[in-house]
Amino acid sequence: MMAPPVRQRRLGRGCFSGCLRPLVLLVLLGAAALVVDYGGDALLFAPWAYSLFGPTLTGDWTGTVRSHSGREYAIYLTINRSRTSTGLFENSHLTGNAYIDGHVSWCAHGMPSTTATYSGTANRSASDVRFDVGLNPQPPPRPGFQPYELRGAFHGSTVVFHLNFRLYGNGAYTYGSFPDEVHAVRLTLRKRGFDTYQAACARL
Repeated sequence: MMAPPVRQRRLGRGCFSGCLRPLVLLVLLGAAALVVDYGGDALLFAPWAYSLFGPTLTGDWTGTVRSHSGREYAIYLTINRSRTSTGLFENSHLTGNAYIDGHVSWCAHGMPSTTATYSGTANRSASDVRFDVGLNPQPPPRPGFQPYELRGAFHGSTVVFHLNFRLYGNGAYTYGSFPDEVHAVRLTLRKRGFDTYQAACARL
């Protein structure tokens, strides 16, 4: 009497399909999280950060301004949509405004280019964009009035700020009642790169 043939078990096939399901699930969950994060940010907080909705507030901006004391400055501004260390977008829990960050550079006649970081906020329509220049410019600026407080709005092709200056001297910022500090000037920035800023500095 012949023994029944031994059936060989196909081990690889079942394991492959079974092990693949969790991996596919993880990929789908990650993709869904990205869609929720970006989609929620674009619809609820910062549509101005996505070119799908038109011109963006984020990017590089350049312009010139004359202070109340008569000194002309060139200013270069980079605006980023702020994120946490985990990659999630940041928003104010109090106002619901979106956080922005970046750096701002400025120069004037006899004052070489100086760059400082900043952080600020913009509301959903970007009709209220505001930030203060960080107090750690590099290299340390020469004595004089420095751009400090910017409050304004995004108009598509321009960002228009009301700009106040702060006096820097003896290695520190000081407060006073100078017109440049207490009376804002109008600063209009347009989407231009760093080369435009450098050319403006050379003309001052």
